[in-house]
Amino acid sequence: MLIRGHTQRTRTMMREVPMHTAAEFQPEHSGWEARLIRANPFATFVSTGSPEPGSSGIQVSHLPMVLDGDPGDGTEPDLQGRTLLGHMARTGPQWPALLRDPIATAIFRGPHGYVSPAVRGDAPPAPAWNYTAAHVRGRVRLLHEADDVLRVLTETTAVGEAGRARPDGSGPPLDAFRALLPHVIAFSMRITSVESLVELGQGDPADLRDKVRADLAASPRGCDRDLAAVLAGTAAATG
Repeated sequence: MLIRGHTQRTRTMMREVPMHTAAEFQPEHSGWEARLIRANPFATFVSTGSPEPGSSGIQVSHLPMVLDGDPGDGTEPDLQGRTLLGHMARTGPQWPALLRDPIATAIFRGPHGYVSPAVRGDAPPAPAWNYTAAHVRGRVRLLHEADDVLRVLTETTAVGEAGRARPDGSGPPLDAFRALLPHVIAFSMRITSVESLVELGQGDPADLRDKVRADLAASPRGCDRDLAAVLAGTAAATG
C-alpha cells in the first residue's frame, strides 16, 4: 500500500480534452464515482511538465489515492470540490514537475472483463469488453509538513485495513510511518471535474445480461468475477 521508492500532451490539452464518453454509458446516479474510488483506491496519476525548467513531457505514476475524510459508511458524496490524498517516492520526477504545473488527472479503473461472442450469440460474432472507469481532475498541493504526511499515510492505511480483523487491537504503525518521512512526499488534489464511463451492456436485453453475468461469475479470473458482482448489483438496482 505504501510507496517507497487520454492522450494529453500539455497543460492546456489536459484541461480541454475530455475522456470520450457516450450518453448511454454514463452512471445513472450521482455518487457512483465515490464508490468506485472507495472500492479501487489505486490510481494512474497523470500530469504534465518536467522537473527541469524549459522542458515538457508527461509524468505518470501508479499510486494509492483515497478520499480525504471519507467516512466509509456507504454514503455517496458528490466528488466536485472534494479532496483526494496520495503520496509518492521523493526519488521520482513527478512531484518536482507538479511544482511547475499542479494540474493532474487520477484515473480509477473498476472491474473489467472480456465478453465472449459465444455467450452473446451475435451473428456475425462480436466480442465486447465491459468495464468501469472514472477520470478525476484537479489541482495538486504538495504537503511537506510531517504531520500532514503522517495523516495521509494513516488515512491511506485505514482504507487498506478496512474490514480486516486486527486481533492485537493495534493502531497505525506511526513509528514505521515516521521512518518513511524522508523517502515520500504527500499531496492533496482538490477535485475540479469528474468524468466516468460504465460499459456494462446497458443496451442488451435482461436475459442476455444474465447470461453474460453467469459466464463471468464462472470465470477463473478474479477480475471477471468482480465484474459479475458489479453486474449483479446493477441488475438488483434496476430490477
